[in-house]
Amino acid sequence: MQTTLHPGVYFFGDGSISEISQEEYKKMKAQHETAQSAPAGVSKVSIASAPDSAEIEVDGEFMGNTPSTLELEPGEHDIAVKKAGYKAWEKKLKLTAGQINLNAELEADGGSK
Repeated sequence: MQTTLHPGVYFFGDGSISEISQEEYKKMKAQHETAQSAPAGVSKVSIASAPDSAEIEVDGEFMGNTPSTLELEPGEHDIAVKKAGYKAWEKKLKLTAGQINLNAELEADGGSK
């Protein structure tokens, strides 16, 4: 019996052996590495405010101070930026995968009772 090996890449699965070319393997590996390096389905939200150092809340949970970049799951979120002496800045957003920049211009409270 003689075995001949071809210059391909072999995969064993489902009880059989499959072959793809070296070029196909390199493309498949590059696509896999690209998918691993960036989390799929994540929204990056950069939040700044004037004045800065305001508190950021997402869905009622404290997430940090401005300026910050947050990674959030796609979907609807309530985002609030708050600072003592200023009116709260609030937005309801429906996020998709990608990046968004928000700039919260905080308005002085004016001492309302």
